[in-house]
Amino acid sequence: MFHFESTRVFLLTTRWKELQLRASYEVDSEHMTGIRVLKRGQGVIGHVAESGEPMMFEDVHADPRYAALSATKATLNAKLGFFAVFPIKTQARVLRRHTF
Repeated sequence: MFHFESTRVFLLTTRWKELQLRASYEVDSEHMTGIRVLKRGQGVIGHVAESGEPMMFEDVHADPRYAALSATKATLNAKLGFFAVFPIKTQARVLRRHTF
């Protein structure tokens, strides 16, 4: 529907300490990052899990927020430009074991 080059689903562990990669889809293997576990609050994905607010970057090369928040620069290294992270929430709460 959206024609994304890459999609990943990270799930919060039951103790809310880390996010684990549970599913991914890559159009091209060059978009694979190898990142499988992130600490809560680490990088853009960890920041979104902690805040519960989505983040979108139209161009990671030009957006200073991406440079400041990204711990690994994985989107840049995978040669991608657009990057968006959306938490899955219910009743205004980020779901454990169900978010990216």
